[in-house]
Amino acid sequence: MKIYLDMDGTIADTYAVNDWLDCLLNEDVTPYEQAKPLCNPQKLALKLRRLKERGFTIGVITWMSKANPSKAFQMRTRRTKLKWLKENIPFKFDEFHCQKYGEDKGKWNDGEQNYLIDDVLDIPFSNGLVIPTESMYYATEGVLDALDYISILD
Repeated sequence: MKIYLDMDGTIADTYAVNDWLDCLLNEDVTPYEQAKPLCNPQKLALKLRRLKERGFTIGVITWMSKANPSKAFQMRTRRTKLKWLKENIPFKFDEFHCQKYGEDKGKWNDGEQNYLIDDVLDIPFSNGLVIPTESMYYATEGVLDALDYISILD
């Protein structure tokens, strides 16, 4: 089984960076560089390691900017997001997928019950279950709670 984490708005506070939208519309990766983690990185890494020890594959699925980015901006975005993960989360992810905005994040599913932790509940994730970071139904308030919820399920 796999657990995927979204980045922007889930583990990276991209939307709190000043002028984040204008930057991205102008193909400036600054919001991806300056985003702060949305939770304690050490606690996140510990929970991810424990889930990995239980047999989960741990990955990240993140979208490119909503604008129609050039190939060069797509490459810079991918590099910058990977760098952000390495600098901010002390954990080695098994998979990293940076794909076009709006594309089904479920395309990486392998037929097993997989999970996506995302700040948007109705995100396209075919053949998997989205666990939102903020939900009264799931009793989640952030990515750490969402990981705890998955721990209980399995």
